[in-house]
Amino acid sequence: MTVQILGATETMRHVPPIDYLIFKIDGEYREQVDKLYWAAFEAGKIVDPEKRGSIEAGFRSICRSLERLGEIASHHRAGAHHSPQEVLRSRLDHAFLQAMKGLTTVKADDFGRRAPENQFEKSSSESLLFNVLATGAQIRKLIPLVAAANPDIYEMLLNRLVVKEHPIDDETLRPIAT
Repeated sequence: MTVQILGATETMRHVPPIDYLIFKIDGEYREQVDKLYWAAFEAGKIVDPEKRGSIEAGFRSICRSLERLGEIASHHRAGAHHSPQEVLRSRLDHAFLQAMKGLTTVKADDFGRRAPENQFEKSSSESLLFNVLATGAQIRKLIPLVAAANPDIYEMLLNRLVVKEHPIDDETLRPIAT
């Protein structure tokens, strides 16, 4: 049996680069969570106490998922950094901050490489990817709960889906040939 070292193993094709995971967490997921939070609590809509409790539980599960992601990325023990905040908004911000701190410390060269066979461990890259996917799943579970309280959330989440590269103006409406 040959001994493998971490830098000499091949890269896994199913694991995207770390820059993509950072973009997903810091760009896409943070924007979605901000919109969901605004639509649920700051839009001025009256929310039933039962719905409010389930929405808050959904946000807390997103916080736990982000905290777990930060712990795995930072190579700390589970439960080492719990958010001290009691207010949900500050806990969300703290969870995103911890996740981003952990992801930015990951070496891009070593990320995505298979763990050596002689260590009998799962690759940490796969664990990070699965936690990013789990965070996205938690966000997708929360969307219908928030939509029950504020149906405008669908339009808010989809407003950047189609961006016109060349918007219609007077010049484009003029016929080419006269």
